[in-house]
Formats: sequence, structure tokens, C-alpha cells
Amino acid sequence: MSKSSSDLRPVAARYAKALFELASEKKQLDAVKKDLETVASAIEASDAFRRLSTNNSLSREEQSKALNAVLAKLKVGELTRKFFGVLVQNRRLAAAPQVAQRFAFLLAESRDEATAEITSAQPLTAAQLKELKASIKKATGRSDIHVVTKEKPEILGGVIIKVDGKMFDNSVANKISRLAVSLKNGTQAR
Repeated sequence: MSKSSSDLRPVAARYAKALFELASEKKQLDAVKKDLETVASAIEASDAFRRLSTNNSLSREEQSKALNAVLAKLKVGELTRKFFGVLVQNRRLAAAPQVAQRFAFLLAESRDEATAEITSAQPLTAAQLKELKASIKKATGRSDIHVVTKEKPEILGGVIIKVDGKMFDNSVANKISRLAVSLKNGTQAR
């Protein structure tokens, strides 16, 4: 049985930190980040790869052989391949997507950057994105903000912003939900 993704966060954090320190020492931070993102995307896109990463009934040798074939196809660098070999040997391959997320966070933090995920009901204009980015920079004190946008019509309007592990939900759907709860409880909505 595989561990849930929340159970893997502390493990992923330790592995990401170790990889970050090694990649920094070898001056391969950007290359390793790109490799990790490539592998995490492949795991997300492929049911077979996801099963491989969580299947501990395979021997380490079988899992390693299959993983090496996938990594060769994805053209990841030597440092990243060796790192994934360690994950396989320690039966921690299931933590790979969380390692990629944590590594990206550590890299952004070291550069005083942050990534903000902005979800809106409809695509935002360039002016709206510029204004949101400036507001997020001011609120976080970061020197640079990378913005990733998503559209989710079910939020009806407003935006949901996730940055530095925090979520700010200013969506219409959330406001309606809070109002409904307030009405149900007989309290006044804020």
C-alpha cells in the first residue's frame, strides 16, 4: 500500500533539501529543477508511470530498470538520474512529485522569488495580471513573482491566489458559501 501524498511531505522536504544542496554545490540548480518538473509532469500524465512510482511490490532492481528507461526517454541529467536511483533504493519514489514542488520552492526562496497561482473564472487581462502581480509582490515582500494562471468558471468571479503556502480566496463562490453559512447559523456575514 502506498502512502498518501500528505504523509510524504516531510520525506519530500528532506530529500528536496539534500538535492538542492548538492545541485547548488554542482551549480546545476536550474537544470535539476527542469528535470524534476519534467518527471513530475510525466508522472501526472501517465497512469503507468504513476503506478511504477507507487508500486513497492516490484523489486528495487525492477523498479530501477523501468525508471531508468523512462528517465532516459525524458532526457534528464546525470545528477537527477542518480537522485532518482536513491529514491528507488530507499523506496521513496512515490515522493517524487512533492520533491519537485519543494525543490522549486527552495530555489525560488533562495532567489527571493515566489510563484503565485491565480485562479479566475475567466482569463485575466494583461493589466489585471500586472496589478495582481504588483499587489502580491508588495504583500509578500518578494523581489519577483512568477504567475501561473488557471481558469475555473465554477468560482463565478473574483480570484483565488495561492502563494508561499497560503491561499487567499476572494471568489464569488466562496463569498456565496460564507453568506449561506451565516444565514444558516443566523449570524451576520462579513
